[in-house]
Amino acid sequence: MTIEPRVLGIPGQDNAVYMRIDSGQAIYNLLFDCGEGCIYPLGRSVLQEIDHLFLSHGHMDHICGFDGLFRHLYSRYRPLHIWGPRGTIDIMHCRFRGFTWNLVSGSPGEIVVHEITRERIASAFFLCREAFSTLHPLPEK
Repeated sequence: MTIEPRVLGIPGQDNAVYMRIDSGQAIYNLLFDCGEGCIYPLGRSVLQEIDHLFLSHGHMDHICGFDGLFRHLYSRYRPLHIWGPRGTIDIMHCRFRGFTWNLVSGSPGEIVVHEITRERIASAFFLCREAFSTLHPLPEK
């Protein structure tokens, strides 16, 4: 197994951590937090391969770069999973609805958002072809 971490951003400003994990059977691309401008050094091809985004909390310096990431991932064929604390589903749903989606009919794209608390994991998915407007709850774990 190979784990390649990369710290993104400038110390004392917004930052994030990108991690590529090669298990020998699969490769996973993870992003921890998403500060403003941090993701661009990765390049478009790497951004399009991110499987999971983990948000430590909803402060601007940890989430304000999400729109740039979302721009690269909203219509791909495999889902993006977003993991965060209580309130993450609502925060993401508001961000999705902050755009005009008049050209996505029939487009692929799925975002699955998970909220982790001590008691449970609540999840919901959103579909590009529905302009990410409908929150589809999944069974709690």
